[in-house]
Amino acid sequence: MKTLAFLILFVASSQAQSANMSFLKNSVLTDFSKEDIQDFKQFAHDSLDTIKDKEVVIWKAKSSPMSGKLKLIATYETGGNTCRRSRFLVANKDRREVYQFELCKIDDKWQMQDTTIDDLTQQDMAFIKDTTELALAYQGEGIPFSWANTKSGNTGVAVPLASIKIDQKTCRDLAITIFNTKGKSANGTYNFCRDSNGAWSRNIQAF
Repeated sequence: MKTLAFLILFVASSQAQSANMSFLKNSVLTDFSKEDIQDFKQFAHDSLDTIKDKEVVIWKAKSSPMSGKLKLIATYETGGNTCRRSRFLVANKDRREVYQFELCKIDDKWQMQDTTIDDLTQQDMAFIKDTTELALAYQGEGIPFSWANTKSGNTGVAVPLASIKIDQKTCRDLAITIFNTKGKSANGTYNFCRDSNGAWSRNIQAF
């Protein structure tokens, strides 16, 4: 696996993102120390080698409050390599986030497939922002809101999930998926809350 390349998913190009997309910068993933990264890297590698599909294993950092879970969704073969669709939950005290990745074993090492974030343009980010706002404003749930940028070739979808009350605020989860022109995808689930002015912002304290 790359040195926890998933740490840069929705984070690495934050300097190129607009202020309205700041929820992508405040990821709990940025709380990982170097020791946490190495610890989690070993945990993930060992787990991918041993656990069965649909099984869940728990990780706790040795030197910090960081913790997490790993669930193997499916195992499949592609290009002569064994790949596993993996879902990670990472948490630091009362903050948590969920990510899903495709990892393939190449040269006896688990490697995350290319992420999409580096391929996003400023126009793509504007599409993501608009689509996110539409999805959050939708009264129902489970309906995909899609965007497609004909100039960059990148596409994406945002799916509004269940709404709940947190500290008297209306909050809801939003599943975001981005596809690049190479057919690769990146997935994340985020929690947003609406303030008294009706504006949505990411709730990084949700657990």
